[in-house]
Amino acid sequence: MPRSEEQNLMRASCRAFVDDVVIPFIRSNWQREWDMNPDTRLPAAILQGADKIGIRTLGVPEEFGGTDLEPGSEVQTFALISEEIARGDSGLADKLVQNWKVSVLLRNLAPRHLQEKWFKRLVEDPQFLLAHCLSEPRGASDRWLPALGQAGIYFRPGKIIQASKNLGVGVRAFEVTSDYVQNYVQGGRILIKHQAVALRLADMATRIEAVRALLGRAAQAVDDNAADADTLCNMVKVFASEEIMKVAQHAMELHGGNGVMLDFGVEKIFRDAAIFLHMDATADISKMKIVKSMFPATAGKYAGAEA
Repeated sequence: MPRSEEQNLMRASCRAFVDDVVIPFIRSNWQREWDMNPDTRLPAAILQGADKIGIRTLGVPEEFGGTDLEPGSEVQTFALISEEIARGDSGLADKLVQNWKVSVLLRNLAPRHLQEKWFKRLVEDPQFLLAHCLSEPRGASDRWLPALGQAGIYFRPGKIIQASKNLGVGVRAFEVTSDYVQNYVQGGRILIKHQAVALRLADMATRIEAVRALLGRAAQAVDDNAADADTLCNMVKVFASEEIMKVAQHAMELHGGNGVMLDFGVEKIFRDAAIFLHMDATADISKMKIVKSMFPATAGKYAGAEA
């Protein structure tokens, strides 16, 4: 589906913010990741910058001061913007997308007085972040707290956003690696002139485009409330996590010894990619859900006693 003018403008603003603010901060302050004091982890200016370009309150109704999105392409816009933010930093993306996902829940399910309370606090304070509790104690990816039958409102956009954040990490891995192999000399020639390096770079690019294609289809299915939306959401979540993990592995290995050095930044990309295998349902649980959605009459329960 072609992007709208609004989507292109939002993406351009977000990309500029990431390139001019987020990436330089992450690269020059990599030590902060190892500081466990939350007050020193992220400067106020980062969230203020996100607020200035309108990406902190996506999904919040305009009447409360948020950023309304086109209804027929809201989830596709979430995907577009979360990819760009995660390209700069996966942790920042995690902070911002929770605002969007919880805002969608509040907008659709909360009574008016709770919307007024929480949307007001969110909009007025750039440092305010929304979060919620979902999984049960000692539970797993297939055991959630009761969701009043409203689960698709949260889970469908959530899995699309998860996959798009994952994609953003892969795009960043490809960007830094393609730059590195075209400038670093090994064996008397730049790395990209070595056949083995070129083949890996091509593999990275192909995996990224495959994820992007499935993500586009799944996001549109959610916006269209299509019958196969649940299946596609789980497919793209698990597919992105596995493919981008391979992209990140290529990135780290093509950097050689530099790939594991803390101050170089590539090992962070690898760690960020690895966690997506276990976020918003593990890869194995996601595959079980895919089978259950395709064959509801015959698929196993996979948890608890068989009916």
